Amino acid sequence: MKTAIIASSLFGLAIAPVSAAQDFAFEFEYDRSELRNIESVTALYFRLQAEIENACAINHGRHSLARLRFERQCISDTTENALQAINSSTLIALHEDRTGRKIG
Repeated sequence: MKTAIIASSLFGLAIAPVSAAQDFAFEFEYDRSELRNIESVTALYFRLQAEIENACAINHGRHSLARLRFERQCISDTTENALQAINSSTLIALHEDRTGRKIG
């Protein structure tokens, strides 16, 4: 059974003062069976990260410092929201081990 999560975040973009904040919705589909063992959780984690990085990418050319900060914040916030929505202690522990950042 596929499960879809939508992680929504509000981001401020320093380089566009006219639109100071941008609502961002991220949808990710996964099967609960992917949370059964560490191998499938690890594969799910890397797929999640790749989809988040792709969704948060402003463009694939050269980036200004402000754009890089925005992308990093987008990735960080969306990852945290997605992990909380999936609500798997194994997936959260994997992320915390890899990044050194606590979720929640």
